Amino acid sequence: MPVKGRRSIAICRRCNGAIAVRIVSDGSIRPIGTGTHCSCGGDSFDVIGSPESVPTDSTE
Repeated sequence: MPVKGRRSIAICRRCNGAIAVRIVSDGSIRPIGTGTHCSCGGDSFDVIGSPESVPTDSTE
């Protein structure tokens, strides 16, 4: 099942790279396209900017 949530941009705390993320309803941050970690292996992120709302019926 696809992960649903607000989309935003975050900075990886390990490599300082920008990555597209989803902020799911429990508050966790999930990188888009790389599973649960940044491509460098980092798993801590600082969200930047204003996340956009995704309709609850979205299949993204």
